Amino acid sequence: MNKHIKYLFKEAFPLLVIITLMMAIISGSIAVTMGCKYENKVPAPYLAYPNPSLEALIVPLAILSSIMPIFLFLRYKKRDAVDIYFALPLCKKVMFFSRILVGFLLILISFTISYLLTVFILLLREAEFYMIQYIPLYFLLILAALAIYLIDTLFVLKAKNNLDAAMLVVLYWIVSTLSVSSLATYLDMFKFTSQIKISPYIFAPFIALNEISTFYRKMLISKMPAYEFGEIYESGLRDMFLYLGIQVAFALLAVIAIIYEIKKYKNDNVEGRTKSWFGYKIMLPLFLTFAIMSNFRVNDLANTLILCLIYIVAYLALTMILEFRSFKIPKSRYIVMLAIVVLTIGGSMILNMIANSIN
Repeated sequence: MNKHIKYLFKEAFPLLVIITLMMAIISGSIAVTMGCKYENKVPAPYLAYPNPSLEALIVPLAILSSIMPIFLFLRYKKRDAVDIYFALPLCKKVMFFSRILVGFLLILISFTISYLLTVFILLLREAEFYMIQYIPLYFLLILAALAIYLIDTLFVLKAKNNLDAAMLVVLYWIVSTLSVSSLATYLDMFKFTSQIKISPYIFAPFIALNEISTFYRKMLISKMPAYEFGEIYESGLRDMFLYLGIQVAFALLAVIAIIYEIKKYKNDNVEGRTKSWFGYKIMLPLFLTFAIMSNFRVNDLANTLILCLIYIVAYLALTMILEFRSFKIPKSRYIVMLAIVVLTIGGSMILNMIANSIN
């Protein structure tokens, strides 16, 4: 396994250099030009914020963690290449886990270099941030990125071709975000939104990175004279670990599913249709369900119906183009679509009536 990891790492080294240079240039240039010192000016003090440097680090990290699994298994979705791979004297576990490990090493190395460069530049510029906080921030960001990476890897392994690998990852982002957006719609319907102290986007794929960034934006300036953290500290700390904990839990489930997927993985139907239940069969109906639910407004039925028609067209188009690659799709898909529309709209109207009677 060690030899295979070394081979894969050597093969990916040019990609590592390119990624590292891009991330270092982005983060380094912003660290050089951003404001980083507190100034006690009259009539109001100037409070420097680390936001630009954090965004320059976190946005590339989120993108890289999301797309790396797709690039990692590009060749595994090609018939000629996968036949060669499976002819090698290596077991499936070694082949897959080595590639997954090397992919994360590429993310880890490139991010670490750009991160250290940013911190080094800020130290040279004598930035008045609470610099010690960059140590825990680094490890939390890596943990959140690993969670994103593992979850997306599962969807990539389920796909039988490269287009499906990319689309299943994107659908996961959309469906997971819409699921909590629809929950927020119904919480607001029952006037519960103001009583809930956590974000409705608790299951969204990038919420952990966002909450870590939000918390440490405050922590990094907590030592400046004009800033008081106060009660924000406890709520911010709680939310950050709550969202991160949920993402890590999903990642652990993804690891179990990845292990199972590798055990039963076969190289048949490569470049063919993705027929897994974990693919379009579930993701597209969930997309339609949550899209309608998240945009349902009983006091604006005209716009609601227009949006429903748009989502129905999108559902049918994606089913034809992605799942079946044909204008002819089974009647079962139309039945599923009709059931979703009737149940979501009908259920939403009933819940709205109940909410009105309670309120």
